[in-house]
This record gives sequence, structure tokens and C-alpha cells, in this order.
Amino acid sequence: MSARRLIVVHDERGILTNTFAQLLREEYDIISVADDEDAFLENVRQFQPDVVIKAFTCNSGSGLGVLRDIHLVSPASRTLVITACEEASVAAEAFHLGAWAYVLQKCPPSELLRAVRATQRHARCEGAEPLV
Repeated sequence: MSARRLIVVHDERGILTNTFAQLLREEYDIISVADDEDAFLENVRQFQPDVVIKAFTCNSGSGLGVLRDIHLVSPASRTLVITACEEASVAAEAFHLGAWAYVLQKCPPSELLRAVRATQRHARCEGAEPLV
């Protein structure tokens, strides 16, 4: 079985733990890690990944607008938001802008990996509903 394709944007240093990144590498091809939003979007457009991980802090809530751009350049990709922000309004905005799943970074790495797996499974299902 070939590894699934995945792009990770790491625009806020330290959001994704080394443990989580190691777990991802065991199952997924991480084809791009980008700190720069423009480079990230270009990679999403070029590679058309199954799953996109968007990591951000509460202070970068305005960075959620990139979720709409992800959908525009790669409509079949599903975006998983990983954040420290527990505010329901931010989660609601993320879903409104195209997030497929929203999880808190304080979750154990195994739970974050479970969220990636679930998002990827749904990326292949026509008409699947977003995961909350």
C-alpha cells in the first residue's frame, strides 16, 4: 500500500510536536512543510494532496482565510486545523472557511494522528460531511 500524500504548513513554530511529526512519517508522505503562506499554497496547488494540515496559534486567527484559498487551489483536498485555540467562534469560522476537521494541539500525538486518518478517509468519500 502506498503512503498517502500530505502537505503540512507549519507557520507557527512549535505547533506540531516532533512526536506527532514522527508518527505522521510512519504512515504518510509529507511532501511539503512550509512556513511561508505563498509557498505553501503553491505546493498545495502543485501536489493536490489528500490531506492538508494547517497549524496556527490563537494569535494568528486572521490566518484562517488561507482555508478558503486551499479549497480554491485544491478542491479535493481536506484540511485539518491543529491549534491551541479553544474558542468555539474560531472553530466555527474555520469550518465556514473550509476546514474539514479542527483539533486542539494539546491532544496526545496519537489522537492527532487519528484525526489525520479520519480526515484522509473522508477525503476519498464523495459527499462526506466535515468532522467536528
